[in-house]
Amino acid sequence: MSITALILLEQCYTLPEMLVVSHDYYTLSYNETHEQANWVAYTLREEQVVNNDFDRPYFEQDPKVKSKSAHWRNYKNSGYDRGHLVAAADMEFSYDAFKDTFFTSNISPQLHDFNSGVWNYLEQRVRRWAKENDDVFVITGGVLKNPIDAIGSEQVSVPAAFYKIVVDNLSRGVSRYCFFDSPSRGH
Repeated sequence: MSITALILLEQCYTLPEMLVVSHDYYTLSYNETHEQANWVAYTLREEQVVNNDFDRPYFEQDPKVKSKSAHWRNYKNSGYDRGHLVAAADMEFSYDAFKDTFFTSNISPQLHDFNSGVWNYLEQRVRRWAKENDDVFVITGGVLKNPIDAIGSEQVSVPAAFYKIVVDNLSRGVSRYCFFDSPSRGH
């Protein structure tokens, strides 16, 4: 499956609040109602898996989201991390690619233990799979159908769960589907 196929699929089911946004190294579908991406998609190649140890930039609103993506201040004192959908470490092959992962269109509310625990582990596994398989196609998002909460003045939805689909582009038969519940802090 390619990004083009995802865009065509989405156009069959498009709602007015959805917008497909293409950055140089990843594509996303922005949902204004939930103030975050429905999904992000990108290819991660073996040679792109490097550790440049870049300084973390500040989170910024995505200039390509016409309605403006949610402001990072929605996360302040919310009890949730700004969890990357496209992992910043997946884009360390270029500072520009790395910096683009700090657009607020690429983050979703995640509890700290989830973000720094199982989600971080899964992000590391994706990089390992890219090295083992030459490249992988990755689709990531939060389950926004019945959000468990909303944070900030812009009411950023807190997904009930997160998913990551990883497809080996070369073998056409090897796929990894990973679904995770995000603990809801008693909600």
